[in-house]
This record gives sequence, structure tokens and C-alpha cells, in this order.
Amino acid sequence: MAALDVKGSLARLGSRKVSDIEHNRLVLGLRQLLASLESAVRESANDGQLPIVEDMLANLEATDEHFHSYDLVRTVRTKIDEKLGPLIESELERQVFEGDGHDVMPLITEQLLASPEYAELGENILEAVKSAADVLSQEYSGVSSPESAIASATSLTDSQPRHRGHPSYTYMFDDDSSDTSTLNQTGTGFMFLSANRFRSISSSLSSTQPSEVRLDALHTLGHYAPSDLLASEFWPDLKKVLKEALADSDDLLSGQSLRLHSKLFNASSGHIAKEIYTSLVDHLSGFFTEPSGLRLRSDGSLSTADDSMARVLTGMRLLNDLMHEIPNYWVRYANRFTEEIVSSTISFLSLALDDPHRVSPFLLLALIDPIALWFKKWMHPNYGRADIVECLKKEKNRLVVFGVRICMDFFLQSRQASSMKEEETDRMKTPEVDDPSAEYVYSSEDLNYAYFISSISWIGRLLIYANGRELFPVQLPDCRVTITDFLVASLKTVFTYNPGASRIGVGGSYDAAVLVRQMLKRMAYSRGECKEHFLTDEFIEALISPLHHRLSASDSVMGRDVCDETLVWIGDIMAVLASSQSGRKQLLYGEKNPRWTKTKFAPVHTLSQFAQRALDGSLSGTMPSEQVVSSFVFVCRQLYNTCEGLVILYPYELHMHVAVAWREAVSAVNSPPLSPLSPGSGSSSTDIFKWEDTLVDNLLNFAGTPKGLLLLQQTGTLNHCVEYMYQRYTKKLQVSKCEKFGYGFMVTMVASTAPGMVALYETGFLCLLVHDLWMVTEGSDFDDRLISARHDPMDPIHRAGHKALVNLLNVLSSFPALYEVIHEPPVSRNVLSSPRSLAHDVMATTTDTSSWPSTIFVSCLTVFLQLSLRLSVMGLFRI
Repeated sequence: MAALDVKGSLARLGSRKVSDIEHNRLVLGLRQLLASLESAVRESANDGQLPIVEDMLANLEATDEHFHSYDLVRTVRTKIDEKLGPLIESELERQVFEGDGHDVMPLITEQLLASPEYAELGENILEAVKSAADVLSQEYSGVSSPESAIASATSLTDSQPRHRGHPSYTYMFDDDSSDTSTLNQTGTGFMFLSANRFRSISSSLSSTQPSEVRLDALHTLGHYAPSDLLASEFWPDLKKVLKEALADSDDLLSGQSLRLHSKLFNASSGHIAKEIYTSLVDHLSGFFTEPSGLRLRSDGSLSTADDSMARVLTGMRLLNDLMHEIPNYWVRYANRFTEEIVSSTISFLSLALDDPHRVSPFLLLALIDPIALWFKKWMHPNYGRADIVECLKKEKNRLVVFGVRICMDFFLQSRQASSMKEEETDRMKTPEVDDPSAEYVYSSEDLNYAYFISSISWIGRLLIYANGRELFPVQLPDCRVTITDFLVASLKTVFTYNPGASRIGVGGSYDAAVLVRQMLKRMAYSRGECKEHFLTDEFIEALISPLHHRLSASDSVMGRDVCDETLVWIGDIMAVLASSQSGRKQLLYGEKNPRWTKTKFAPVHTLSQFAQRALDGSLSGTMPSEQVVSSFVFVCRQLYNTCEGLVILYPYELHMHVAVAWREAVSAVNSPPLSPLSPGSGSSSTDIFKWEDTLVDNLLNFAGTPKGLLLLQQTGTLNHCVEYMYQRYTKKLQVSKCEKFGYGFMVTMVASTAPGMVALYETGFLCLLVHDLWMVTEGSDFDDRLISARHDPMDPIHRAGHKALVNLLNVLSSFPALYEVIHEPPVSRNVLSSPRSLAHDVMATTTDTSSWPSTIFVSCLTVFLQLSLRLSVMGLFRI
């Protein structure tokens, strides 16, 4: 028993020594930290800018590059590693073993924060630092200002405080408390927040206290770190009194509370951000849930001069700023925090939507953020998008139903809306924030337009994503709206609304037609099932209805008022659809007709007639610009570079009309003064050159099929087209905006006929192909000899020489091409010549116009046979 007592005493003595060592280490580390901040605190104290010191202490890790080298930080990090390191490793191994590799870190973080080990560690560290602060407080008990305390901390032998002439900023500390704890003593309270201090501040913020007392309490709270406030057990009570301060009628008090919420939200903690965001949402919800809440005027207008409306708008602006910032940190939050933020937002925006006489949060947010940029940011990441769709479903689609109803009502009234006067649209601008006292009134028309702009923006964003389209169809009181119905109805706004009207906001275009065009274009350019909603007869007929009216010389509004910008937009949509196999089938045969079925009602006939008459200048009314004609010729080009498309387009003889327009453009360039072209007039020289290149590029694409190549030969422009292709090939330019591949396929098609082979020879294309192959296999542009053989690769042919070799072999792969180059006897040559001299002969013969193409072929064949031996040695090609 005595031995056991001795062992127990030794163990207690050893643990006491260890704890004493750790205690002394904390005291030294805390003293070192105070000494490092001496100069910054003293300088700010002299200037009377104490908030700068507070901000520096709250963001010390981001501002101090030596933060992680402090002994106090190292000690705390060591304790965290010792206590929580094994817990993190075990939890990570368990998650990996279970095979759940998605969102592992947020889940582990959430479980770690909720674990008893984490709570125990926090309490131990806090108690240890409190004890170290007590020691420092006893050492510097005679110091009356924090600046002097830090100055004294730099000298262990100096017991008298220095710089006594500086003022004492005692409002940061709790000097009135009689508690003997170090946390409430002068000089140390700026670091910690005790329970007594927390209760004192909460009671000071009560609505029964005077405004001055509540303002002082808010100022005091601003001096503490956000993590200390929300980590306390008294946070629910403090949250309640802060919400009361937000709703107070005193503008100074409510404004200070808003600033405090904004400061607390900037903390890098998901829990803090969630608490502050939901607190602000709960506060704003009270204005819309009360029976005597915010209401519109009797004429349906809204005034911003009311005090309560001004406070709500200020809170909504702060909420909108937070909504823009939240997606930047979602990846750090656990799923539970993200779901609570999204759920509270959707529920808040769904308030007061059914009462037309009340002001809704959705309306105020539409006035502040008209095109719903916050929703665009929320829908961009997949993890945020899934939570939004789930919350919309839980709310029984109320927000979606409301937005679709607003858009459908506006689509049906688009003609009446287009007749609004210009002066009415100019005054629909958000009032300047610099003069909050100025009264500004939004009319009922302005509010309806704001509803529509915001609704079309975020509904269009929903339609882009697959899980967003799951919310459709939407059941309205009088009808059931599908995605196709919504898209067809939106086209009425595009065709009947006057462009360029700027509404609701300053410095941006908020025209209804522009926003709808942007929405439809995003959907057309997206991949997957989103584009498939465009491939219906109903939508395509509505999209090309302006072309029908222009061809039939109709005087309807839809055919007469469609501007060139809208026509170019139609051409872009049709070109994107024609670039895919399913879209090409829709344009050639319609939705229900099988392939290779002739039908005169297919959209391709309308597109071809419009392009043909636009090239000839025979359209009724004002002639479209070259850009409009080019866009629809490009759509036809997407169709006639396939065999089935060329069969249907052949009766319209587009190749002849394009060739005639090209010759007119060439003559206009070569004969000053410039004569007006058939599509439009008054073009500049730059526009004419661009128009000429566009026409010859469209002619070149007839060579995509054998029949098209024959039609291109009939126009007599084959050599010009091949020369144009040769120039773009040397510059490595893209074929078109919808075709990302190069000109290899086009060169092969051109070389499959004798006239095409002659055109390739005359433009120097063959010489370029031989030169490319020679430079890859034999040297560089400076004709440098290879010093040593290259490393033998595993592939049968090296990648560097594969493309150049395939390009040359593709040109010589057809019988007409071979016959064209070998039908004359070869020229005499030296049998003992080297491959380098043969290549020189090839270059020389291509520059001699009197030589026959057979010279090139024989030389190329000889070079190819000798190069194959050399390539096998170099490792580039294996025989």
C-alpha cells in the first residue's frame, strides 16, 4: 500500500509539473503576443482610431504574416492536434471504408464540431488562457490603459507603466464589474467575453432600456470577435435583443444593429453566417406577416418615402448583398447549414404573394436586383442547385407558379406593353441611395414590369438545368403550362416588343425582348435535353413566323416590326439547332415525319426561300442587312453540307444565288466608288470585304458532299474557294462558329475529283502538304540536320508525323486524283539523288507552271518510299 501511495504521489507530482510547464508556456506566449501588438495599438491610440485595432485583432491571422510563429498559437495548435487528430483520422478512415466519397469533409467537420471531445477541448483551452490572463493581470495590476499594459509587457523589469499621457479607452472594458475574474479587469477584457459581461450586454440591449444605453451596448459588442459571441450559451438571448434593435423605430439604433449583423456575417464560419443570415431573414419576415403589414396604395403604386418602407428597403439591400456572398463560401459549409439558408430564403420570398394589395419580399428584391443575379450565383454550383429545387418542391411550387403566372400574363399583354410611351419607361429607375429622404413612387405598371423582369430571369435560369425543369409543368388556375407552352408564349414578346427600352435600374439594359432572347439563346446553346424542347413543330413555326410574314408581304405587326437584331438572333438559334443531328432532322422533315419524306411544310423551305430572296434583293419592305442574310445562308449551309439536306435544297439553287452575290461583291470592291450591294446599301469598304469572305466561305461548304462539289464546279468559283481555304489553312483558322474541326475533310472531298485536284495543285496546296511532311520528318524551318536518331516510340508512327502523312495520303486516296497526277510521263531524274535533293525538286516543280502534276506525284512517291526507310530508322514509322 505504501508503494502504491508513493507511485500515486509521484504521478500527481509529475502531472502537476507538466501542467505548470504548460501554464508558464501560455503566460509567456500571451505576453509575446501582447508585445508584438504594442506598436500598432500605440499608433492607433494616438490617432484616436481604436476600431482599427479591433479589426486588426479580429483578423490577425490574415494581416500578420508571423501569426503562426507565435508561441501561443503553436501551443493551441499542438493541443488541437493531440486531442482532435486521432478523432479526425478515425472518422476519415471510416468514411473511406464505407465508400462514401462525396462531401466527406463537410460531414466530418459537422460531426467534429458536435463531438464532446471538441467541447471539452474548447473549455480546457479557454480555462488555461483565462489562468494565463489572470497572471498577467496581477503583474500589471497598476496599469490603467491597454496601451500601457502592452508597453509594460515588453519589459519584465519595468514595473511602472509608460506613456501615461495617452488617453485611456476604458469603454472597451468592464471597469464597473466587481467580479474578481481576470476577464473583467482593465487591460484584459478586450480579448475575452465572460458570462457576466454577456448577461450585462443582453440586459442593456433590452427594449426597456434607453436608446443611449442600447447604442453603447451595440458598440461594445462590435469590439468582440464573432466567434466569441455565437459560441456563448447566451447567444439565443442576445439574438432576440438584436432583432428587437433591428425593428426599433430609432434609425440610428436599427442602422447600428444592421452594421453589426454585416460585420458578424463576414466571419469565416458557416455556423456564424447561417445564424446571422437567418436572423436577418426572420426580422424582415415580420414586416410581411403582420396583418397591418406593408401595403400598396389604393391605385396600386408604391412609395419609398414611408419610414417603415425605407427601413425594410435598407434591410433588403443588406440581405441581397449577403445573398450574393453566400455562394462563395458554400463549399465550406455543411449540408445542414446550406439547407437552412436556402429554406429560409425560399420561404421568405414566398410571403404575401397571394395578396395583390400587399408588398411582398419578392417585389422589393425585384426592385433592388432586377435580373436576379443572386439566383444565378445560387444555381451555378450543383450542391446549391439541388437544395434550391428541393425547397421549391417543399413549398408546393408557390414561387414557381407565381413567376410563371407573371410571365404568361406579360406575354399575353406584350402588344399593349409595347405601346407604352418612352417617357414612362425612362422614369422607371431605382431612386438614388444618396438621398433616402426623397420620395419616389413606383406606378402599378412599373411594379408589374419589375415582377416580370425578375421572374423571367430566374425562371430562365431554372430551365437551363435538368433538375430545374423537373418543376414543370406548372398548374395555373386557368391552364396547365408546359415548357413548350412557356417558350412559345415568350416569342410573342421578342417579336412585338420594341427593343432598347431601359427599365428598372441604372446602367443596364432591362428590355423585355432582350432578356427573353438571352434566355432562349442560353437554352439553345446548352447541351442535353434542354435543346430538345426547341425541336417541336409548334416552337419552330412560332420562331420562323416573321419569315413567313416577310415572304408573304404581310402588313402584320409581327412581320413588319421585327428588327435586324431579332432576325440575326433567329438565324443563330436555327444554326445551333441545325448543327446537331436531331435538330437537322427537325428542320428538314418536321417533328412527326420520318426521314427521306418529302414535305413542303418543313421549316427548311421557309429558310431557303428567305435566304434566296434576301440574296436577290426581292424581299418586300426594307432590305435586311448583310449580317441578317449571312446568318440565314449559314443555316442553309449547315443543311446543304449533308447529302439529305442538299437533296431538299437543290431546287432553290442557292449555289447560283450565292455565286452571283459574290461576284457583285468582288466588282463592288474593285470598282470605286462602291456600288450598293443587293442586301442593304451604304456599306463601308470593311463591310464589303467581310461580306465577300462570308459568301466565298459559304460557297466552299458546298464541297462537303460529292453532289455539292459538282454544283460548286458549275458556278465556276472552285479555284477561288480552294484559294480561300488554302489561306485559312495556313493561318490555322477555325472553319465556322458551329464547326470546330479543320479543313481535312473538305480537302479530301475536293481532291476526289479531277477539277478539284487541279485546283489544289494550282493554289499550292499540294506543295504545302509535302512541305509539312518533310519538315516533320527531316528537319525544321531552318533546315537543321538531325544529329542523332530519335528514341524509338511504342506507337507504329510518331504523333508528330502522323497528321502530316495522313493529310498527304488523303489527297492521293481517290482514283481521279491519282490519274490527274500520273497521266503524263514523269520527268527524268537522277536515280542516285538523296531525299533532300528530291524534296528540292518537288519544290522547284511546283513553282514551274509549265510542269505537269505528274512530276509532283512521281517525286512525292519516290520521297515517300525513301522517307519510309528513314522513318523506320528514326522511330517515326515502322514498315
